[in-house]
Amino acid sequence: MKNTLVALILIIQFCAVQSAFGAVLPGASDECAGMPGAFLRFGSSARSLGMGKAFTAVADDAGAAYFNPAGLAVIREKELITMYSALYENTVYGYLGYVHPLNAGSVGISIVSLASQGFQLRDEYNNPAGETGAGENAAIFSYSGMFSKKLPGLSHGINLKLVQQSVCDKSGTGFGLDAGLLWKPVSQKFSAGVCIQNIIPPGIKLAETWETYPLNTSLGLSYRLFGDKLLLSSDIVRVKNGLLKCRLGSELNLENLIMFRAGLNENEAAAGFGFKLGNYEVDYAFACHLTGADFNDLGNSHRFGLKIVF
Repeated sequence: MKNTLVALILIIQFCAVQSAFGAVLPGASDECAGMPGAFLRFGSSARSLGMGKAFTAVADDAGAAYFNPAGLAVIREKELITMYSALYENTVYGYLGYVHPLNAGSVGISIVSLASQGFQLRDEYNNPAGETGAGENAAIFSYSGMFSKKLPGLSHGINLKLVQQSVCDKSGTGFGLDAGLLWKPVSQKFSAGVCIQNIIPPGIKLAETWETYPLNTSLGLSYRLFGDKLLLSSDIVRVKNGLLKCRLGSELNLENLIMFRAGLNENEAAAGFGFKLGNYEVDYAFACHLTGADFNDLGNSHRFGLKIVF
C-alpha cells in the first residue's frame, strides 16, 4: 500500500514537471487566466503557494477553505492566517482566513481580494481622461465536519461564496457553492482529497453580459515520509473545456521549527520557507513564472504570510 501510494504521487509529479513545459497533458500549456473567477485560484497562503498549490489532500491550516473546505474539520485549534502578494502592473493580492473548531466540526470565514490600479482612461478623441482601477473580492463562509465513526478519518466541507467584481464605474455581485471531501486515516501517513468548485456557479453582470464561473475539480494525494519530516503532495486539476493541470509540492519540516518548500504547476516554479515560534508561523514564497516556451517572462513574485494559533 505504501509503495503504491508513493508511486502514484511520483507519477503525478512527473506529469506536473512535463506539463509545466507543455509536453504531456492535452492543453496543459494553455492558460486559464482571464476566465471568470480566476482570482480564486491564486492561492490562500505563502505555505501552499510555496508548495506549488498542490494542497487538496493537505488542507491542514486555516487556508484550507480555499483548496478543500473538508480540511477544516481536522483543525482542532483556532487559527488565523494572512497572506499578501505584490503582483504585476500595480496589482496586489491578499487573503485573510479564520477557522473556529466546534464540538461537531469547524466553521471558517475567508476574505480574498485582488486589486489593480493605474489604468489610464481615454475619451473619444484619445485624450487622457484620468485613471481608474479594477478589483475582485470574495467572502467565503465554510463549514466542515466528520462523517460517522464507521468512516474514520473521512471529512466533508462546503463553501458558500459571495463574490464581487468592479471595473471603472461598473460592479456586480454573485453567489456560489463549493464542496470537498478529505480522507486522512488515523495512524496513516497518506491522505486523499477531492474538491469541486462552483457546483453552484457565481454569475456576475457588469454591463450587459453575464459571466459565469466555470466548474473546477481537483483530486489530490499526499504522503509523509521519514517520520513526518518530508511531505509530498500532488494534484490533478480539471478546469474549463476539460483541460487537465498537474501540480506537485513538497515540504521538509526540521524539528517543527523551520520548513523548506518547493513546488511546480502549470504556471510557475515556486519555493519558500517558514519559521515557527510558539503560536506564530511566518512564511515566505517565491515564484518564477512560466509562460509559453520561456521562463520568467512575466517576472518573479513574492508572497508573505503569517499564521497565528490561539
